[in-house]
Amino acid sequence: MVCLPLSVARRIGAFLGSMAYYLSRLDRQRILENLQLAYGTELPDAERVKIARGVFRTAALGVVEAAYVSSGRVDEVLRGMRVEGMEAVREVIAQGRGIVMVTAHFGNWELGVVPFVRSLPCEVGVVARELSNPHLERLLLQQRERCGEKVFLRGKTGRDYVRFLRAGHMLGVVGDMDTTRGEGIFARFFGRPAWTQTGIARLARMGRARVFTAFARFDPEDSNRSVLEIKPLPEPRAKDETEWIAEITQAFTDRIEDIVRRYPDQWMWMHRRWRHRLEDGPPRIRVDA
Repeated sequence: MVCLPLSVARRIGAFLGSMAYYLSRLDRQRILENLQLAYGTELPDAERVKIARGVFRTAALGVVEAAYVSSGRVDEVLRGMRVEGMEAVREVIAQGRGIVMVTAHFGNWELGVVPFVRSLPCEVGVVARELSNPHLERLLLQQRERCGEKVFLRGKTGRDYVRFLRAGHMLGVVGDMDTTRGEGIFARFFGRPAWTQTGIARLARMGRARVFTAFARFDPEDSNRSVLEIKPLPEPRAKDETEWIAEITQAFTDRIEDIVRRYPDQWMWMHRRWRHRLEDGPPRIRVDA
């Protein structure tokens, strides 16, 4: 597909993604169930189906762009991206302070890191996990190498991240997963308790870093255009460590909910975001090897 003009490949990818809705029964069912949990009766069945089809379309667009980036056509992919809020990031980095940049599995989250690599006078790292699909893992690794990112595979100790942040660098993390790899709290997400990792906030506190959010969203009217939306989180009011961490964790969760509510078809609803329930208590925490 990378031999085609990118605009053509995007159209083909969007079409194939929409068709995948009918072929991926388990993912389709999980998306529809999660939409029901999030919106309840306020979202008609027809709208849920429309959003679910859009989720597959968004995923396909992300794969297309990853393929073009991996083939060396980064500039072509970025040509239609508008960046909002980068100046605030530059100001923090100029002060010698590190940044924890929280994102979500939303839009083209993989591509969203590239403008930071190109715009900031510091290293830009991302926390990543190895994928079970070796072909997709290879594609993403090629994309990250092309983009100049420093990749921290899960399993690194907290000291590695803290040193990186205290040196004034930026670390990108995703904050929308129900994962038992590390401590967490039940934050409110779409009005429901959702188990959310607190390691992000702990790293920011230990690394003396500011916390921002960034979301790379496709233009709903034109898949050849996109926007990277960057915003700082307010400095926490709490002084107590536990309260400080809870405040940051809820704040970035609120930001994720806001962008998902505005563009619901660009979030990966197939993840079991409410897998653990408040009434069952905190899940058993696993430690990375």
